[in-house]
Amino acid sequence: MGMKYMIKEFALAALMLSILDLAHAQKQPAEISIGDCYSADKFGNIQAAIDAAGANGCVSISAGYKGGESYSNPHNISVIDHRSRGFGVWSVVQASRPVKDSDGKVIPLGNDVVLRAMGAADARIAVKPAITTSSTKVDSPGIARISVGTTENFYSIATMAVDRWRANQEFIAGATSGCPTSPPAGHFCIQDSTHIVANFQKAHTAIPYNLDNWGAIFFDSWAWVFTSGDDLKNVLSIVETRSGPHRGFTLYAYPDGSSSKALLNFDPSDSSPRYYGTPEVGIIFYGSNGGPGSCGPIRFRNNPTDDKDLALVDTCTGRIQPGSGNFVDLGTPPNGSLYYCSDCVIASRCVGGGTGAIAKRVNGVWICN
Repeated sequence: MGMKYMIKEFALAALMLSILDLAHAQKQPAEISIGDCYSADKFGNIQAAIDAAGANGCVSISAGYKGGESYSNPHNISVIDHRSRGFGVWSVVQASRPVKDSDGKVIPLGNDVVLRAMGAADARIAVKPAITTSSTKVDSPGIARISVGTTENFYSIATMAVDRWRANQEFIAGATSGCPTSPPAGHFCIQDSTHIVANFQKAHTAIPYNLDNWGAIFFDSWAWVFTSGDDLKNVLSIVETRSGPHRGFTLYAYPDGSSSKALLNFDPSDSSPRYYGTPEVGIIFYGSNGGPGSCGPIRFRNNPTDDKDLALVDTCTGRIQPGSGNFVDLGTPPNGSLYYCSDCVIASRCVGGGTGAIAKRVNGVWICN
């Protein structure tokens, strides 16, 4: 009887302790931080958590957080957002620092940072634009107020592309003055949720047309190196070069994975930026993506959306087709210029009114014989 009594007493005491612990726990406030990292869920809104974190803390937003409010981050502290399809951050992913290498030497600015996808998986860096459409015609350049589907997700400081990829595409910068009705030429203002005021430089009469508000991807380094994999043998690199106060670049290939061969250089040092090859091979153009043994035309055009050839070289036959126009278009270019004059007369001196001739500029005179 004594043993059974003791067991009952022990069980009763344990039960009482459990009840007391539960009551105590219910009186405690919910945990709102781990160290200096604050949970937005426990504050009820993200801004309150950021304010509590101050200048040196951090904030975590759980995947189950129900709010969708915007917030400011005046101290630019770390914010980890698990609501995104992936891993959202404000605003920098960077190396931990300082660290030591395998030999124990201090690397003050931190370790390497590697973004790696294995096997057939892709690694992507993307900037997703905000896109809307408008059916308001812009009949001529100048200030116009247009109706759009929505300005949601548009940012008034970022560049806006109008009719992108079309012949009359233009890029309009966000205005810092003149808003909301009089932005400077080539700038725009967001007037309200469905209207944009822009000082257009081109007409846009084919409706509807797209408006894209987008950012950019920056590779902030003096060299970009592409390797063949874990062996880190270089395949291709783009290296910054300097010519006086200007920055150019050189494109290098590594045929054997180690020694480099310069393929293409860009020199922006004077008023006519130039591309040039290497002394060994110069620059070789193929008129087909089939490489050596295949052929096709190499076309010279004014811009990517223009379908008029200014000149053409047929790599199948070696035929050169110069630019073409009428007699009135010949002008006074340097000696040695060659042109096809579609209405010239075949004669020692070029004149109009004919059925076409090759015009050659010699000693300041157009010759069509």
